[in-house]
Amino acid sequence: MYIIRRTDQGGGFVAPQGSKKAYTFQRLRARIFKTREAAEADRCVDNEVVEPLLQCLEVIVVDGRKH
Repeated sequence: MYIIRRTDQGGGFVAPQGSKKAYTFQRLRARIFKTREAAEADRCVDNEVVEPLLQCLEVIVVDGRKH
C-alpha cells in the first residue's frame, strides 16, 4: 500500500477523496492506494511523490511525535 506526499509548501499528504481539504499533515489520515501504479497515476508530478505506507508507519513507530 502507498500514500502520496507533497514536496512543496510545507509538505503534507494527499487526503482521502471527499475531504474538505486536498492535503493532511497526519500520515494516518492520508489517502491509501493499494498499488504503486494507482498512486503514481493519481499524483501531481510537479510536487508529489509516492511512498510505501510501511515506510511512513516506521517513522511513526520510531518517533511517536511524527504523525
